[in-house]
Amino acid sequence: MEPRFCKDALREDFSGLGLRPASILLLEASVGLQGELTALLEALFDSLGPEATLLHPAFSEKGLLPPLSQAFCRRAGVQFSAHPTFPFAALGGRASLLVRDHPLRDPFGFESPVGRAYRFRGQVLWLGNEPEPGVAIALAASMTIHPPIDCSKVLPEIIHCLRRPGLLSEGLVGGIPAKLFDLASLVNEASRIFCQDPALASGGRHH
Repeated sequence: MEPRFCKDALREDFSGLGLRPASILLLEASVGLQGELTALLEALFDSLGPEATLLHPAFSEKGLLPPLSQAFCRRAGVQFSAHPTFPFAALGGRASLLVRDHPLRDPFGFESPVGRAYRFRGQVLWLGNEPEPGVAIALAASMTIHPPIDCSKVLPEIIHCLRRPGLLSEGLVGGIPAKLFDLASLVNEASRIFCQDPALASGGRHH
């Protein structure tokens, strides 16, 4: 199905997922996401409302920033954390609070931008066909004594565990698969799984 990037339809799709207005939303997307991404972001901001804050990773371990990241980082008023390798971009009322004083040695830890979004009970939105372990999962790994070297191995289990009690909302946004989580529920469940499975405790880092 081709993505239908009509703003009115996109707003309906976002609203149907259960976005919380005036909240903090961590946006993560698959690298191959294409289309009229400016319209997608505008519809997302419309759905969240003027008091919301959107947080997004402004780096890629695979080289060039994905198209959605480029579109977000070009928006007027975006603020960036000062981390030289793993910067974040944020836009909204609490953007400066999220991106300030980004720790160099623990870029995905409790005092990082994603850690602050976790503490403020934000949500996380995954867009794309095959979500990869992102910064929310990296936060969970940083909170365990022995973080896993390859978070992708447990990603299906994490999603399954959140789907059962209704902590995950799934749907299509402009024809694109979307998953919406409570950020704290996602991180806490991932951390629990990492701690309970000794086979995962291999001392690695964010994959």
